[in-house]
Amino acid sequence: MTKAVVVSLGRILADRIRVEPGEACAVVEHVWRWLQRTAGADADAVPALPHLDTLGITAFGDFEVRTSKVLRSRQPRPPADVATELASLLLRLVASGRAELDGQAATCAVIARRALRSAASGADVDADAQPIAAPGHFLDALAPFQPADASAALSALYARWMRTTDSAHAPAWQAVVGESPRPVVEPTSLDATPAGRDRSGPAPAASSSRLVPSRPRRDRRPTAWLAAAAAILVAFVLGWGAVRWYVHRPVERAEPEPALSQAAPASSPQQSPRQATSVADADVSPVTVRTRAATPPRRLLHAAVTGRVPYSPSFDPRTRGLVFHTGLERTALVEAALTEDGQVTAVRTLRDDGSRAFHAQVSPDGTRLAFDSDIDGTRGVYVAQRDGSAPERVSGAGEASVPTWSPDGETIAFTRAEPGRPRVWNVWTVHLPTGRLQRETHHRVGQAWGASWFPDGRRFAYSVEDRLVVLDRETGRRRTWPSPVRGQLVRTPAVSPDGRRILFQVYRDGAWLLDLEEGTTRRILDDRSAQEFAWAPDGQRVAYHSVRGGAWGIWLMDVRG
Repeated sequence: MTKAVVVSLGRILADRIRVEPGEACAVVEHVWRWLQRTAGADADAVPALPHLDTLGITAFGDFEVRTSKVLRSRQPRPPADVATELASLLLRLVASGRAELDGQAATCAVIARRALRSAASGADVDADAQPIAAPGHFLDALAPFQPADASAALSALYARWMRTTDSAHAPAWQAVVGESPRPVVEPTSLDATPAGRDRSGPAPAASSSRLVPSRPRRDRRPTAWLAAAAAILVAFVLGWGAVRWYVHRPVERAEPEPALSQAAPASSPQQSPRQATSVADADVSPVTVRTRAATPPRRLLHAAVTGRVPYSPSFDPRTRGLVFHTGLERTALVEAALTEDGQVTAVRTLRDDGSRAFHAQVSPDGTRLAFDSDIDGTRGVYVAQRDGSAPERVSGAGEASVPTWSPDGETIAFTRAEPGRPRVWNVWTVHLPTGRLQRETHHRVGQAWGASWFPDGRRFAYSVEDRLVVLDRETGRRRTWPSPVRGQLVRTPAVSPDGRRILFQVYRDGAWLLDLEEGTTRRILDDRSAQEFAWAPDGQRVAYHSVRGGAWGIWLMDVRG
């Protein structure tokens, strides 16, 4: 079971950790979403902002709330009050670790004061600026500063806290990933602020909230009828589980299941009674089996070997070596030479120019290197020589990241943020000989991720929200598989070299493998932090990064059989 060490926002502020504007905006959006979920269908019952010692982030970039006690307003709360609380939080975050506000931090502060002005005309803000009187409008105003990847932003903030604080080994709390913390936080002055109170003044200083255990229940001996009812319930659950196992057990078939025939290579006949008649998504629900990899994975690279923490591995198709990046704020593109059995023999830096470069991919012919970077200030996709020199931006204007090469090396697929909507991503491609950009997906919500190519060069797999999608670029047809864990996000899909399997992450539920021929999906790794998978050219091993064991590193897993 993966443990996630959580650092609270109160702790970050108390330690005077510098919070970048994008990180602050990501935190504010997470808080607003939590408030909305807590209010449920009653939009007027948005609770007061919890104490900052109960809100935290993990090394994974997750946002956690450590309180099960929510003070709901007894009367409808004006939207301006909620916007004021969020604005006060944003001001405190962007001011943390700074002597003065400048650049984007100053702009974010101006936006926050516009929200404060809606509650108090005396707030320090340009008189000509339009006040912001609703939390939704406040988040819209912050959209240009939202990071393309909120998880990466929060992970960077966590890493900065770990590096700069003297008390990094005394975290605020530990959370089991995927489960809610149990202690109840005793209400503080901030928690108990009446809905009608004027919040235009400075936010109260962060103070330690006292964690108290849940109130113990009185000792009651179960009566005989309760014991009998419990026995009946257990028998029913066991019986139902046996029925479900029998219905969903993997079945050996001489031919692929008809419902999945459209996921076969393009040369296969497309005949099935469930075949989609248009380019719209056609959902497929494969048989689901939970299991584990036969051979335990092993850690291949870590900070002691690479100098900084390694992330996002990919294989060189020619040499069997790995390329990856190290660090989160200042990064380097690095290469590791591997023996045939996967042992590291040498590590060398390809590029370290002070920018933030990620997701390095070697071209199929081994002569070029694609990666995403903020070399010119805005993250985009670049193609350089194999040694990382002479990079050229190929993704056009706007935020773009996560490049992948087509099998012929002429096209690169990547994800691109929508103009004015940085939290919405779509898949684009660029044809390198001509420079022609082409939009491949048209999602209006969510973040498309992946674009892992099939060997035929006409299809690729990607994920968006809780769905895995295979897109045929020539016909426009999509095949969609829902997450094997209902409602959980699907991320970082990787198509096997033979095109028969797709490995992907189910958020907080490990690595899953979709077999397109058998029509089965099985969990092969229960490491909940494993992500960004890369198949070895021979299809027998997979590299990925994980925080397994308490520190981020690159791991190697055997997937034969």
